Amino acid sequence: MKVFLIDWNNMTPQYTYPLIHHLNGKKCISLFFVTNSRPQDKKHFEIYKTNNLSMFLSSNFSYSFINKITKPFLLLINYIILILKTIKLKPEIIHYNWLCIPIIDLLFIKIFKLLNCKVILTKHNFIQHDKNSLSFKENAIFKESFRIFCLSHFVKNQFDNIYQKKITVIPHRNCYEDVIKNQNTIVQSKNKPLSLLLIGNIKKYKGVDFIIEVVKYLNEINFSVLLNIIGPGEFNYINRISKKIKKLNLSDKIILKNEFLDFKSFYNAINNADIGVMPYIKASQSGTPYLFYKCNKPLIISNIGGLKEQTNEKLSKVSDIDVKKFANCIIEMDIKIKKNEFHKSDFKKFLDENLWEKTINDYYFEYKKIKN
Repeated sequence: MKVFLIDWNNMTPQYTYPLIHHLNGKKCISLFFVTNSRPQDKKHFEIYKTNNLSMFLSSNFSYSFINKITKPFLLLINYIILILKTIKLKPEIIHYNWLCIPIIDLLFIKIFKLLNCKVILTKHNFIQHDKNSLSFKENAIFKESFRIFCLSHFVKNQFDNIYQKKITVIPHRNCYEDVIKNQNTIVQSKNKPLSLLLIGNIKKYKGVDFIIEVVKYLNEINFSVLLNIIGPGEFNYINRISKKIKKLNLSDKIILKNEFLDFKSFYNAINNADIGVMPYIKASQSGTPYLFYKCNKPLIISNIGGLKEQTNEKLSKVSDIDVKKFANCIIEMDIKIKKNEFHKSDFKKFLDENLWEKTINDYYFEYKKIKN
């Protein structure tokens, strides 16, 4: 069975690379990766064999404006190359891990179907978090797809009823297993003040403004915390957030680091925190909780999207998007930490329940079912 897995922009290499690597270890399957982009942290992904199909054209101009203009034309050329590869190798399944430009994707999906390929789609988010609606012709792609995979029931439930029978939920689980198994963890950090961490791309939907208001409230009631916000962000947004922190006189309570972290630095930042915070305003699911749990760190997450599908009450607290409620969760979590109520065995049990091998087996089972 031959499968082409398509992710032109290489949106989620932390998920895609271990997926391809381990699926290719299964019997009777050859999975080829179709992309024209490389991950930013190249060294981190060297351990994975992704079986890239070909060298497709990519746009690497210094100016984003030029990249945006050339992107549709490069995509058309790359699709023509891919069609020729499809005719030659005759894959049974074309699996879109992410769409690129839906109106162009749709055209070639129709061609793939004419070539007797089953087209399936993984939908990580029903609507992208920085948008308010589906992209043009995206709904038409749902109709053309033979199967649709979602990583949470939250995403599945956003689809119209007409699509429900073709949707399967394959939980996100711990895609980081290969790279964290030999990492050391701090048994219990003793940070003073209490260290909070919001890590990953710094975007509005991550609830950055909200968590700043939470720290402001905690400061007003004399509960001492230090919030680290770490990750890359858009210049204008970072600048606005920096000004807000200074205006609220919270520069000694909030450290904002606008930088891309390689995996080692990312992991170390989590390892050195006391509590992870995910105050997201929009969310489908995330792989980040598993890194916190590997480091035996509890989480406070917002009651949004599919995040609560990835935790349990022993390891985390779930809060509404309400400043006082979220702040109270932090205070309660601090008390639990001081009473040593978190146990390594509970974190390990949760990770064991979310082994990556289960995700691999789910995909493998679905591929075989589609082929037959």
